Amino acid sequence: MKVPASRHELEKHDHRMEGWQAHLAPALLAAVILGGWPVGAQDEPPPVFVERVDVDVVNIEVFVFDKQGNRLTGLSQEDFEILEDGKPVEISNFYAVARRERLERTLETGRLPEESMPSEDLQLLPTDRQLNLAVYVDNFNLRGSSRNRVLDDLEVFLEDRIRLGDNVMLIEALRGAEVVQPFTRDWMSIAEGLREMRKSATYRQQDESAIRRNIRSMILAAGQESPRRAHDIVRSYVEQAKGDLRRSAATLRDTVRSLAGLPGRKALLYVSEGLPQRPGEELYQQLDAIFSDLALSTARSPGGVIDPSLEAVNEDESGLFNDIVREANAHQVTFYTLDASGSGGMSGLSAASGGTDIAGFGGRVAFDNLRKQNLQQPLIEMAEGTGGTSILDSFNFGSVLDRLADDFDSFYSLGYSPEGNGASRYRDIEVRVKSPGFEVRHRTGYLHKAPEERIADRTLSSLYADLEKNPLAVEIDFGDWEKMGRNQFNLPILVRVPLSQITLLPSGDSHEGRLRIYVAVKDEEGAISDVHEQVYPV
Repeated sequence: MKVPASRHELEKHDHRMEGWQAHLAPALLAAVILGGWPVGAQDEPPPVFVERVDVDVVNIEVFVFDKQGNRLTGLSQEDFEILEDGKPVEISNFYAVARRERLERTLETGRLPEESMPSEDLQLLPTDRQLNLAVYVDNFNLRGSSRNRVLDDLEVFLEDRIRLGDNVMLIEALRGAEVVQPFTRDWMSIAEGLREMRKSATYRQQDESAIRRNIRSMILAAGQESPRRAHDIVRSYVEQAKGDLRRSAATLRDTVRSLAGLPGRKALLYVSEGLPQRPGEELYQQLDAIFSDLALSTARSPGGVIDPSLEAVNEDESGLFNDIVREANAHQVTFYTLDASGSGGMSGLSAASGGTDIAGFGGRVAFDNLRKQNLQQPLIEMAEGTGGTSILDSFNFGSVLDRLADDFDSFYSLGYSPEGNGASRYRDIEVRVKSPGFEVRHRTGYLHKAPEERIADRTLSSLYADLEKNPLAVEIDFGDWEKMGRNQFNLPILVRVPLSQITLLPSGDSHEGRLRIYVAVKDEEGAISDVHEQVYPV
């Protein structure tokens, strides 16, 4: 390691990034964070540096309603109590925000309707209270017509959020997540991003076509009195649907994780036509109905007796959504879910069934209802588990988005310091209003993390947002990448830190310190590496 006269220069360190496609190396974005003492973020990414680890305080957004469902404001800290894992904890931080007060303050400070940006005189909330709203449009689980109808109403809603000073980010997903517009308060950038999102391909219509084809094939198999063949058709679809669902869930979970290190309040508006909690449940129902007269109980598949009802129950993928809820709660991200299919049922299947008969009691109506319940249940669970709400069965998205704004602008924030600094552990949270008769909504838990884990979280978030300044004047240079094997590359990274900015402690006749460097990489398709940590003694 060499020490120039004016700065301490770290030697080049080769990071081997595994699992990346060949196009990654020349088109990557790296975020580097230094730990061990305060450091900050460079003005323009890449790269981005983060200044500090936040004080270890858990903040909970709480919404209170009376028995009639009316939002309740005007409560004080003394009206609440918090229990962590069933034990009461002391509330150390408290503030309340009311929508009316925020709107009045915005108007007083110069909001102009024709402006596309917040007024320069707008008094923004403190950083730890500002809202970071990520809009996640899941094109894989949407039809284009449904997606575009929602985007029309979102345009008006997001313009209002921008004018109130919120940060907004646009994300779309098909096979992976792509950031269309990083966090910004520039309305013109958001409007352009929404226009681009209307051009993207969607997939749900292909899934619905596959279901119709499978039902027709099952009916043909019934004519041949072949329940085993029909069962194979269902099993083939279910395996494909499970793979698609797991990819969608993993992409959504990784996106939530990427928001972990953002300062302030974090909300994710998830737009889709639902996710199947039990992939293929509707086809299992059809299998049972079509072959009800052929004694399915005596038919055998390679796995044994065919029992469609039992198989449908065994395909339950609730664990995927529980993991997303825990990930969101760990990073204090609140989910708001919107079912873009509207209030008219699963019209993509019923209205375009191509003459396909829907078997069973209730016919297409029962089929539609079962499918809708199957697709909506994860939306409900993800929202309720994180303290948010779900928007279901509505074509008038503008009005329900207006009600959603009440959550963003009218809430209580309660904070407390958790006990213990040991290993990471998920902790359950319960918030109560001491007076009876009120309904309280909030996230159900959080993950207590060590300082090093929180720095790693901020490293990931730095890939999506320019978080802070760079007071230590840290610099990064990249060497020439070298392919080491299939999906493996060596990329030299040179990090320079001015020696004058480093705090060294006396140790005998010398002074010593330590740099802890965190590196994460994102490719042009949105795939993100694990966080790599390297410690350097000084």
